[in-house]
Amino acid sequence: MGRQILDHLPYLAARQSLRIPTGEVVEFYSYQIVVWVAVTLGNEAWEPDVNPRFPAVIDTGTNRGFYLHERHLRDWAGIPDPLTPAPSSGGPYLWHPDETPIPTWRLHGHKVWIFPNRATTHEIDSAAQPFDLGVQPVFFPEHPAIKLRNRRLALPPGPRIPALGLPAFEPRRLHLHIDAGARTVTLKE
Repeated sequence: MGRQILDHLPYLAARQSLRIPTGEVVEFYSYQIVVWVAVTLGNEAWEPDVNPRFPAVIDTGTNRGFYLHERHLRDWAGIPDPLTPAPSSGGPYLWHPDETPIPTWRLHGHKVWIFPNRATTHEIDSAAQPFDLGVQPVFFPEHPAIKLRNRRLALPPGPRIPALGLPAFEPRRLHLHIDAGARTVTLKE
């Protein structure tokens, strides 16, 4: 049996506001599975004084591994200019067209870390090290609108909350278990 990453993490039964380390208050909806993550540049290991933790939701309905808005990278993850390649990233960021008309950018060589919880609570287990999910972040750049087939289409600014989709758990072959009766989530190797 491998490492337990999320240990019967309760998901929200009602709307809840949460103050994140930047001081911003973020509202989460009922039945959202809220986890704590961090993004590191290049192949760096997670450093508590350098890479801030921030909330994300597990979204089983998305086909992306980990996605967020450019402002989340800048304001929450502490990456001031995500379109400027880090020296250790191995090259420029690439536009990732996907099957949608919305341009997104994949941060090649970056890491996404998830933080274990204390069993049956939302609290981060400070004795446990974060777990490298083995996925690269995809982010939506800031833009007021894009042209789509010769017309302007106003777009939402990307996801409201950073999200981990099921593909985030595939590279490390993780096991995700949602217990709807107990309203808990378990994630393990």
